[in-house]
Amino acid sequence: MKRGLPVLLLGLATLGAAFGQSDFQVTALYGGASQSISSGTALSLSASNVGQRAFVNFPVVYTGSSLGTIQSLAFTGTSEMAIVSAPSTPVNLVPKASVGFSVEYLPSTGSAVSGQVAIGLLENNQASSFQVTLNDSAPNLTLSYFFQPNGSPIGLNAGGG
Repeated sequence: MKRGLPVLLLGLATLGAAFGQSDFQVTALYGGASQSISSGTALSLSASNVGQRAFVNFPVVYTGSSLGTIQSLAFTGTSEMAIVSAPSTPVNLVPKASVGFSVEYLPSTGSAVSGQVAIGLLENNQASSFQVTLNDSAPNLTLSYFFQPNGSPIGLNAGGG
């Protein structure tokens, strides 16, 4: 009977990994807010205006008891977003150690854009992936005026009067 307990615990640990439970804690810091996120989370962000940078920072903490490795960081999607301030991979993390990276959003239009961050992880020779989707937008405000009675709109140039 005593032999069965370690096998049961190993089986439960394997099931936990199979169901997406991870010893890597990922947080999203953006817009003055902090949010603990799980794989598959979608975040909605916004820049203050076209041409204005916005950042989301991702601290990653290893909460396991052995050695955790961030094997890769990748971004796919729009060219208006990119991973910046990232460590060279692979990064080995001992228990309670952390590392972080940022994603920069630099909108060139007022159109909504989307991209995905993928973090390749390794713990106890078990590979996994952590995915986050970023949905971003920026206002693209214009001002126009018109004179009555013909009502034809006339655009104003930036800095013009």
